[in-house]
Amino acid sequence: MKKNSFLLLFVSASLFLISSFITKRSENIAGGTIHVYVKDANGNPSNYARVRYSVCNSLACVGSGSDVRTDKSGYVKLSWTSDCDICTIYVNGKAHEKNKYKNGETYTFSTN
Repeated sequence: MKKNSFLLLFVSASLFLISSFITKRSENIAGGTIHVYVKDANGNPSNYARVRYSVCNSLACVGSGSDVRTDKSGYVKLSWTSDCDICTIYVNGKAHEKNKYKNGETYTFSTN
């Protein structure tokens, strides 16, 4: 009987700890957005420019790894759904590296 009681206590404690960790982890998952404007050499909005980003220092980043295109005003929003450090933004294949692009910020790049 003591053995069964100990086993039940162990399983209950384990389930409690696992559920606490899962709840805590889901509370910490944060999405993010970076606003990007692309201009041509003359300072005009660059319609349909290819934009993508790459992450650094993040093992659990979930977001778009494929190219997205700017609209007619040269704007595109880059979004992700978990904790990411964005360190490089590519515009038409050209890398723009920074220590870390900040969530919610707006950045402007030139296609030249």
